[in-house]
Amino acid sequence: MSTNPLFQHRHYVCMAKIIADIRDETTRKFVAAMFANALASTNPLFDYNRFIDAAQGEPRNRDRLS
Repeated sequence: MSTNPLFQHRHYVCMAKIIADIRDETTRKFVAAMFANALASTNPLFDYNRFIDAAQGEPRNRDRLS
């Protein structure tokens, strides 16, 4: 059994939305990259670039959090 949690799409969307709300662009980019690096090992289907886009406030249609 793996010790890493298996996150799902809804978890990534929620985290990206929180990061996207960071007002300072430099801080937001730094935090997004740190999260993306850490999350890459949580699910084999994790898409680094897709997460970064969503965390920068540019989510794809499916990744929008209402």
